[in-house]
Amino acid sequence: ALFLIMSDTDSTFNFLISMVYTQLFNLLCDKADDVYGGKLPIHVRCLIDECANIGQIPNLEK
Repeated sequence: ALFLIMSDTDSTFNFLISMVYTQLFNLLCDKADDVYGGKLPIHVRCLIDECANIGQIPNLEK
């Protein structure tokens, strides 16, 4: 499990949370393609409660 906590009152570092999610998704996709033939052996679920408050995550709609 990975828990990312951000401030309710200060949005200065919200871009870091967005970058972490971007890197996580890129890593998981690369690992699935390169090692497991396109599908991870273990299901990955991301519960992003405050998605609208962390900034844009590129290619999230894909």
